[in-house]
Amino acid sequence: MINTSEIALLEYKAPGSFEETRYEKLHNVIVDSSSEGSLKIAHTIARLIIEKHDQDQMCVLGLATGSSPLSVYRELVRLHKEEGLSFKKCNHVQFGRIFSALQRGCPKLSLLHAF
Repeated sequence: MINTSEIALLEYKAPGSFEETRYEKLHNVIVDSSSEGSLKIAHTIARLIIEKHDQDQMCVLGLATGSSPLSVYRELVRLHKEEGLSFKKCNHVQFGRIFSALQRGCPKLSLLHAF
């Protein structure tokens, strides 16, 4: 099983804390490579899944579509296969589908306001 104390988390720092981000208004993290960033994001998601599971709560994941998040998803799959990360108490929403449904004026989107 995954040792949650070893999972690298993205530490919060106030927006604009670094010279490179002084004009940013959103929290951001600077890493040396996209692969390092993907691992940190995947491990942060894994930690949330584990915390929700331990609290006997569902974890709702908002999943982006396209090629950008693939390395994050690959690491989550690896954590599942090799380290036992369980998605049993997870549900997901695909952002690409929400956007296309919004364009079509889908009435069922009012259900998403619960999140």
